Amino acid sequence: MSTPREQPQWEPETEGAAAVFAQLALGEQHLARAWALSPRTSWAEAADLVGVTAADAVGVRRKLRRLGIRHQKRKAAARSARVEEQAASDATRRPSARAGGGRWNRIY
Repeated sequence: MSTPREQPQWEPETEGAAAVFAQLALGEQHLARAWALSPRTSWAEAADLVGVTAADAVGVRRKLRRLGIRHQKRKAAARSARVEEQAASDATRRPSARAGGGRWNRIY
């Protein structure tokens, strides 16, 4: 992929998009910026704007999709691990109703 001619000023707005965008090489970032800044532009047209081949654009589009899916899966796994950790922590702190403590014994 060639070196960017001029650098459009655009950065991803969300944390997840920024994390994925940061994994691209500079030339790939430039192509992604050109595509993002032109809402009705296809990847092939963005490739022409940047001066790379349409095949390069297809590769960047696929890479972005692959990295985005990977990021979503990792984020979901981390969220799930935090929920499980919190549930385990809560279970060890809650008084047992059979142990003579807790609100259930106060109610009945």
